[in-house]
This record gives sequence, C-alpha cells and structure tokens, in this order.
Amino acid sequence: MKKILISIIRKVIPTRVYRMIKGLPYLVPDGYRTRIQRYEDIAHRKHKFCNDAKMARLRLYCHILDKGLHRDDWEPGHSVNSYREAKTLVEQLDLAVELKDNSCLVWAKEIVHEYETRQQLDPKKINPLYAKQHVRSGSPEVLLELLQTRTSTRSLKNEAISKDVIKQIALAAAEAPSSCNRQTIRIFSTIDNAESLEVLKCFRGFTGFSEHIPCALVFCVDLRPYTFPGEIFVPTVDASLATENAVLMASVLGVSATLLSWGSSTVEENNRLRNLLNIPEYYEIVVGAACGYPAREAIRPKRKSVDDILFIK
Repeated sequence: MKKILISIIRKVIPTRVYRMIKGLPYLVPDGYRTRIQRYEDIAHRKHKFCNDAKMARLRLYCHILDKGLHRDDWEPGHSVNSYREAKTLVEQLDLAVELKDNSCLVWAKEIVHEYETRQQLDPKKINPLYAKQHVRSGSPEVLLELLQTRTSTRSLKNEAISKDVIKQIALAAAEAPSSCNRQTIRIFSTIDNAESLEVLKCFRGFTGFSEHIPCALVFCVDLRPYTFPGEIFVPTVDASLATENAVLMASVLGVSATLLSWGSSTVEENNRLRNLLNIPEYYEIVVGAACGYPAREAIRPKRKSVDDILFIK
C-alpha cells in the first residue's frame, strides 16, 4: 500500500517538490520549508556566483593552503586540488576592477605564489610561515568585566546613532573567526527611526521597547560559498561569532544591542524583511538587533557558574 501511495505522489507532484518533502515530518512550518528550499537552491547553484561569493570560495581554498604552509612537516604536492581552485579564482578575480586593491585578494595571491615557489624547493630547507608574536594589552579581569557587565535594554533614548559608530560595530563583526576563513557575514541596517521600527516589527521578540529605536541591524550570512547539506548549520555558527563581536563592541561604545531571534519567523515576515532591507534570497537571516543608547540600565540576569558548564576529564 505504501509503495502504491508513493507511486501516486510521484506522478502527481513535480520531482523537485518530491525531493524537498521526502523524509520530512508530515507537519513542517512554512518558515522551515522556505529555508529548506533556499538550501536546495544553493546546492543546485540556482543563484549567480558573483565576485563576493567567488572571493569567499577563494579565501576557503587559500585557507587550506595556508594551514599547510604553516606546518613544520609541509611537503610538496599536498592540497593540489585546493591550489588549482584557488589559482583559477585568482585569475578570474584579478580582472575585476573593483578588486584591484582588495586586501584579501592580495593575501590570496601571496599564498598561491608561496605554494608555487615551494614546489621547487627542498622541504627540509623550508621554514614554516609564522607571524611575529603580538604583545596583547589589557588583562583577563578587564575582559571579564566587559563580558559580565554587558547587557541589553528595551528602554532607549531618542538619540541618533552615527554611521561612524555603526561602522565600528561592523568592523568588530568583520574581525570574528569564520569557518575556513570564508567571511560570509553581511549586516543589513538602517539608522532611521521609522524604518528601524518597521524592520524590527518583523521579529517576534520585538515587544516591550520604547518608542524610539535609532538603529536596526540584521545579521545575515551568504549561503553560496557553503556545501549543502553537509554544512547546513555552519553558516549560522559563522554569523553568530560575528554577532557576538558586534554586540560587545556596541557595549564598549555605550550602545545597547538587544538581539531578536529569527527562528520562529513566518514566510510573510521573511518576505517583508527582505523587501525592507533589500536582502537577497541567498542570504540567510540569522538574528536581528535593536540598537540605541540606553535610557536606563536593565538588571542583568544571573549566569550559570563555571562548575555548571565546564567538564574537565
């Protein structure tokens, strides 16, 4: 009976739709179906692979080469497939006028050149790549105080946030680690109070805020450089690392960044937010943030103790 039912379903619905629903629970929220379809479109390369996505792939392949070049036991011939991919991308991107002075492209070309040069040398006479050790200022106590006092508030002043402040927050996000150095984070934002309100209304958690919201940030990640389904959770991790950096920088600048979950969004909310900020479909929306200068500090919830979260064998 089951085989007959499946046969009928295969004849009635398109193959593409069948692949999407095969193996899924009977009841899947619209938002989940939309996300699955987005991943499937990426897997089938339905979106144009522009220079941004190519640069992310180039950083990935050069990261693989770079890891080898830092090893004491480096040998010629390793990671040749990554080298070929990187070489091809360098040749393509080197023709793009807008990337002429791009620091990541310059770095990638240096890595490719180093890899090529080493192929002709005696591995025993090659020193691994290394940087000068940084003398880092500050102390664990200062960093811990920052972490322990950072909080968010829903009571914000009617005071504008400058573009320079937003750029500093974005700079901190850009410095976050990412899987294979892909650096796929993209922050869509507005510093207009009325627009911020419309943007943040798309998030279910946008409740209890004051009337003025000077800035809305939406943290997204470019899905095109990832491989699906194997890396289905990796983009979210990359975006989360960047978001953590951003909210810490906001705190240092005196800005409260209250994070708003996107996990329970509907198809309608998804479409509305993308239209408001012109977010392409190949960007995964991960989390939003309502930003402003606090009118008053919120009482910070207590955190679990180290003993509750750390296990040392």
